[in-house]
Amino acid sequence: MFEEIRRKYVRELAEETLRNLKKRGWITFYVDNIEECRARVLEIVRGVKRIGVPGSVTVRELKLIQLFEEKGIDVVEHWNAKSVEEANRLRREEVFCEAFIHSPNAVSTDGHIVVLDYYGNRIAGSILGPEKLVFIAGYNKIESSLERVLERAEKIAVKLNAIRFGVPVEEMKYNILVLKIKPPAIKEGYVILVGENLGF
Repeated sequence: MFEEIRRKYVRELAEETLRNLKKRGWITFYVDNIEECRARVLEIVRGVKRIGVPGSVTVRELKLIQLFEEKGIDVVEHWNAKSVEEANRLRREEVFCEAFIHSPNAVSTDGHIVVLDYYGNRIAGSILGPEKLVFIAGYNKIESSLERVLERAEKIAVKLNAIRFGVPVEEMKYNILVLKIKPPAIKEGYVILVGENLGF
């Protein structure tokens, strides 16, 4: 019974958010779980030959890179680069793939999307470059206003990533992108909200 209540709350929260994202030009979907999310992503990227994946814990929790490779899709991602030079080259390549898939740091119920980024590839791929941009976010990243999403990004996502990198939070440096609309240079912009806790 209690789980049903939680699921209903999450779905209603996500549906309100997706309605407002749709008004801002995004193609939107809600999925209950990881399996449904993976299936939806495969539908979206059908026919795509090359996908860019920047730093994204969510994408890796979903095991999308392995899924794409199993389907014969070329994946460009810098996390396994053997040098700084190779990582920077791959960051640039990620942006100009046919599709670019990652997760925002927070989404507001009124339709704002916030992305934090140090190197610039996450921001660049979110406003210019790929024909298809796919954002995936767990319900834990939904907040009630732009003020709250910025707070979540800077107080939660930054701290979690500081722990991941093993550095003091005061040393974390980043730029902030706030998307109020789907960028006009992006031909197809998707937002998938998942009824599970995902990512940082």
